[in-house]
Amino acid sequence: MKKKLVIAGGTSFIARNLIKELSLENYEITSLVRKRTHLQEREGVNYISLSMQDYNTIDKYISKCDCYIPFTWNGTKRAERNNRQKNEESYRCILDSIQILIEKCGCTKIILPGSFLEYKNQHVPIDEETICDSELEYGRYKYKLYEEAYKLCVRKGVKLVETRLFGVYGEEDNEEKMLNQIMKRMLRNEEIRLTRGEQIWNFLYISDVVNVFRELIEKDVESGCYNIAANEHRTLKSYIEEMKKITESKSNLVFGAVSYGTDVIPHMICITDKIREAIDWAPEVTFSEGIKRMQYYYKRIETGGDRK
Repeated sequence: MKKKLVIAGGTSFIARNLIKELSLENYEITSLVRKRTHLQEREGVNYISLSMQDYNTIDKYISKCDCYIPFTWNGTKRAERNNRQKNEESYRCILDSIQILIEKCGCTKIILPGSFLEYKNQHVPIDEETICDSELEYGRYKYKLYEEAYKLCVRKGVKLVETRLFGVYGEEDNEEKMLNQIMKRMLRNEEIRLTRGEQIWNFLYISDVVNVFRELIEKDVESGCYNIAANEHRTLKSYIEEMKKITESKSNLVFGAVSYGTDVIPHMICITDKIREAIDWAPEVTFSEGIKRMQYYYKRIETGGDRK
């Protein structure tokens, strides 16, 4: 019998790619989306138009659910990360939907997409025992959702896994994302103004992220949070210089033209031993290979080709 999988925020970057890769022979997928306009729907997937504010009525549309993954969130964009109202609303709406799907639809597994922004930047390697003390409302409410959902799931005997994602990138991501902006400017040979690029960073390609979620859906892992990141950590400057070399761009890179915004250099150093042991997972796509895939995609767009 097929497992019934509910994915909220079905138009988000990771959700779109996950839905595209999941086997419809094994899963009956319902995708909750705000709007279906311009959505490239996958045949065999059940799409439901439902705003996050109406998630408290989710049982009117879902009768049975085995696993729930809520990707949706208002407040992810950089300008909204300190908007308390948006982030609190997201927290409450998603927590309501988790409770309803457990109590009324029989859901037995919750997979929460979390963020490295739940942690406080401490200039030290981050593991799952690192204290979550985010400077951002986005990070605070993401962590609050994890805490409250975890308590609920313990009471109900339901598995809950949170993925704390670090540096996810790839083609077709949000246009405000740094690597996507830089790629397009490099292909146009435009000048690019940057910070000094001293921060230690980590980038994980989208297909490796999809593989993690697929494994977590299929396998029985211990409840808790899991850091998801690539193996490689180095300065942001070195990543950007590698992009310029791969693309053979003539862009002038002006490092130091943009301030960090605070006196603290925002390092992102992650320890991922826990997820590797839980599902025997390791990233497969190197940064250079991921950038080559992005370059191929954006070159096709620039020349009027399709997005495949």
